[in-house]
Amino acid sequence: MELQANFVDFMFDEKTHTYTKKGRVLESTTQKIKNFVPEFNAEQVAQQIAKYKKISAGRLLLSWLVKGEMATGFGNFSHATCRMFHVDKPELEALMEIGTSPHITILYNMMKDLTEKYDIVEMEIKRVSDELDMGYTIDMVCKSKVTIDEPIPHWAIFDFKTNRYATSDQYKAAKGKLPALLKIPFRNINLRDIAVDKAAIQLSLYALALAYDPNITYFKEYDLPDVRRMVLHVPMNYNQYPKGYAIYALPNIDIITLAALNGENGSTT
Repeated sequence: MELQANFVDFMFDEKTHTYTKKGRVLESTTQKIKNFVPEFNAEQVAQQIAKYKKISAGRLLLSWLVKGEMATGFGNFSHATCRMFHVDKPELEALMEIGTSPHITILYNMMKDLTEKYDIVEMEIKRVSDELDMGYTIDMVCKSKVTIDEPIPHWAIFDFKTNRYATSDQYKAAKGKLPALLKIPFRNINLRDIAVDKAAIQLSLYALALAYDPNITYFKEYDLPDVRRMVLHVPMNYNQYPKGYAIYALPNIDIITLAALNGENGSTT
């Protein structure tokens, strides 16, 4: 586990996914996002669906629990495989020669395609944002390689998604649904309770946290609107895509001010 070096009193508990600084528990990015979507009442929703489908609500809740554990396990596996590509590619290739899950080959090919266009700057480093009062982990920060077609490089923040609900149609439709520019200040936001909206605000919070951090000098070469927000979608059902994965560039989304993050109301400025 890699932690932000400038915070000696910063701790991260992997089991509970809890960020602590000087003994105080910080909100995670996921908890920040929950401030803008209705809380999911599993038991209430299960009762409603069970009544419609004429099945037991307990059976439905158990099914959700099992699927949730499967998704968590697959997400951890995907992150570990991608990180292994970055830090120990020969060992990953040796595992593939032995014969393993097709998902390893898919993840390997995804990282291979991505690193042909990008240089990885950081991967899975735990950080603290004092300004946002938030602990967070960015899956990957990259800088594009200079090419004839794109002579000016750009920064890109990548997040791995493995949920099956984040469909290609949902991501493709996002371009016309999300605010087009990153603007500060912002007092409120209309966030739909769907994967693509949550991914957009998550990546934008990461961008803002990096921009505020005085210890991250490399990120200040460009204006924030030029930072691209990218989703690497690798569902368990790899037949969803021809290559088993897809890479989506989300449009920039308006960033929330610290006032909004702290629960104050207001309107767009």
